[in-house]
Amino acid sequence: MIDRVLSFVVKKASSRLDKVENVAIRIDLSNGCVGWGEAPILPFVTAEDQSTAIVKASEACELLKNSPSMTLGLVLDILPGHEFASIREGVEMTLTDAATKSISVPLWRLFGAASDSITTEITIPIVSPAEAAELGIGFKVPKTRIQNFKVEGVKEPEGGCRVHRDDWEGLGHFTHIVKGKYGVCVAADESCHNLVDAKIIITGNLADVVNIKLAKVGIVGGLEIIVEARTSGLDLMIGGMVETRLAMGFTGHLAAGFGCFKTGPNTGKENRIDRSNLVFSFS
Repeated sequence: MIDRVLSFVVKKASSRLDKVENVAIRIDLSNGCVGWGEAPILPFVTAEDQSTAIVKASEACELLKNSPSMTLGLVLDILPGHEFASIREGVEMTLTDAATKSISVPLWRLFGAASDSITTEITIPIVSPAEAAELGIGFKVPKTRIQNFKVEGVKEPEGGCRVHRDDWEGLGHFTHIVKGKYGVCVAADESCHNLVDAKIIITGNLADVVNIKLAKVGIVGGLEIIVEARTSGLDLMIGGMVETRLAMGFTGHLAAGFGCFKTGPNTGKENRIDRSNLVFSFS
């Protein structure tokens, strides 16, 4: 378990979070290599709480332990679906970490080797101006949350301008007004939980950017969205929620390796991941 009191309170709508209760996952391969991953738990976002996450992670690891030797691609494909995406992310992260250690290759190289470094941003939570200024020290790109904003031309409900995650027409209308009139890019975050959502956003031109959070889609789900977005020309950003440096480090390697994220380096290189030739045996 990863229990940690936050240095500031995370606020989301009517909810607040004072500490994180994530789950660390370890997998030992029969060749002695060890992989580590993390399943982040955010009660008002993820489907699982910490106790449920521990049970589901144990079930996934038991399934792997009783499986025959197989390639990384097949291992990832036998894991359960996206009902518990945070656990899927943690297990997939652990397997991928073990894979890279088995072949002595850093994660960023496995993801395409576009770069071994990235420029990160920080999301400023809803705090006082003084606290916001202190949190932003050392970062060149801040991102902040706003509440009760008004956009001329967009009909808003009582309490502010909100678009439900399944309101595709509303998202498209909002993007059209905000981008066309104010030149502001709109990123789909809660509206993109899987590849199907990404395809709807791309086909309908409903947003300028898709924000990938691996805790919502898993590692494999994230890779599927990346491929679809790059093919269509849709911009990408990637972030986290309440992950520690364990999971955020993995996310950083993924972003650097692909080099196609709006907040990271973009070399224009064609980066591919080959998961077909790594064979696993679990102890």
